[in-house]
Amino acid sequence: MLHQYLSAIDCKTIFKMLLTIVVIVCVESHPVARLEIARKSSTTLQLRWAPPVSSNARVEFYLFSYRELQPLACRTGPRSWSPLIDVDADRRELEISDLLSYCTYEVMMSAHTAAGRGRDRVVTATTNAAGKCFMANM
Repeated sequence: MLHQYLSAIDCKTIFKMLLTIVVIVCVESHPVARLEIARKSSTTLQLRWAPPVSSNARVEFYLFSYRELQPLACRTGPRSWSPLIDVDADRRELEISDLLSYCTYEVMMSAHTAAGRGRDRVVTATTNAAGKCFMANM
């Protein structure tokens, strides 16, 4: 009889643990479905994204950050990430301006729901060159 009682407790405990795991997985915040560079110039990058495909909660806002990644014609070495910027949940485009020309940037975005911050989605892009360089004949 004691054996049956312990088995019943073990089964209930295991069931509760499994149920907790399933609930945690189900409310996990998913990454932004698509993050892409829609347009670029020598000093701007225009981002476009789609909300998470299988999010189990409403997106409250997006978090966004960027950094210089590769020194082509810009400063030497990768820079630290910009401060996180909140973007309204209903937005699907954002322009990053005042960038250096012909520099590679890494852009990160994540969706934030009641379940918390989703996984980061990252895209890399290089701004256009500022213009053509002409060498004077000497």
